[in-house]
Amino acid sequence: VRMRMAETNRLLAALADFDRPVVALVDGVAYGAGFSLALAADFVIATERARFCMAFARIGLVPDLAASWLLPRLVGMQRAREIIYSAREIGAAEAVQLGIALESHAGERASERAEELARALARMSPPAFAMSKRLLARSFENDLATQLDAEAAAQAVALTSGYVKEASARFMRKETPLYQWPTRRDDE
Repeated sequence: VRMRMAETNRLLAALADFDRPVVALVDGVAYGAGFSLALAADFVIATERARFCMAFARIGLVPDLAASWLLPRLVGMQRAREIIYSAREIGAAEAVQLGIALESHAGERASERAEELARALARMSPPAFAMSKRLLARSFENDLATQLDAEAAAQAVALTSGYVKEASARFMRKETPLYQWPTRRDDE
């Protein structure tokens, strides 16, 4: 069991640390390890049918695939305890309210929105995205001085990129930016 868990943990860590954006679409049941995998994504888009559950307690198991580390960072410790100990089901609307999912949409719109978000994120500066993701991942462990130092080091690297030069030039010319967050439509 430990060897199998070590391999799945290695894969989960690679997903969580992946230096490119990870957008998960949850359409249906995300119980146990499926819920843990969703937590490892940068963003979760859920359909109205999505249901999340830390079902481990129902069968005498403990959360795995980093759920005990990721969930409290998203919802706070007390709410994470309640979700894990109760093993209750969480619907899409509540998942959005708790911060587990970014958005919930009906049917095909959820898939379209996940793809729209992924395509937009793919236009970000890859080094800036990777460094921002790393900074956020370490922010709970670092003190303020350490975080400020890490930000300064990352910014020094980002400022030397061709992406920054091109994005700045486009801004000055009042052209469409290289990257822009896709806004939600009013009908959502």
